[in-house]
Amino acid sequence: MSFPAYLRHMLIRAKHHALAITLLCISSYGNAQSYPAKTVRLIVPFPTGGGTDAMARFAAQKLTVALGRQFVVDNRAGAGGAIGAELAAKSAPDGYTLLQAGVATHAVLPHLKKNLTYDPLKDFDAVCLMATAPAMLAVHPSLPVRNLREFITMLNKETVAAIKSADLTAKLIADASLPIAGTAEEFGVHIRDEHARIGKVIREARISLE
Repeated sequence: MSFPAYLRHMLIRAKHHALAITLLCISSYGNAQSYPAKTVRLIVPFPTGGGTDAMARFAAQKLTVALGRQFVVDNRAGAGGAIGAELAAKSAPDGYTLLQAGVATHAVLPHLKKNLTYDPLKDFDAVCLMATAPAMLAVHPSLPVRNLREFITMLNKETVAAIKSADLTAKLIADASLPIAGTAEEFGVHIRDEHARIGKVIREARISLE
């Protein structure tokens, strides 16, 4: 028995041989008892109402009709998707917990969080792709840029110019603030100078850190 076309969605099955176990059960039972034999939980690691949630609910509805068992959406939002993904990774490896994963849970978080309790590659088996979402950066045609690198370079120059402008400086001073640097290099020089100045004050005042 093979899974219906409706399973061509971006659903991630908790690994630890879950896929092998599920296929083995299907092969053993044959037509007498096919997957799923009970309700399947589909974890969505984001709040209700968003695009990921909407796709999951559409998929769950279609899977329920096609397979004759309830596919229940379980929203477990938080920590940028980590809470839901961790829950799925730790679930029983029986094929009855699915995760609607995405860029956040399996590409972004592993590079932002050092304490993730799941491995995006080792702890999951990909079932199939559900959807793709193109991203586009557009600018006004009057801007003298033709690619992302040129755009970032222009932004950096414009930011430095704005920080050094007399008008902005006056506004910052009025708010009891003062821009200390326009570039990373200038900021580094300022930090070193401040460190030396504060150290001298501490030594001359005979301040003890005890």
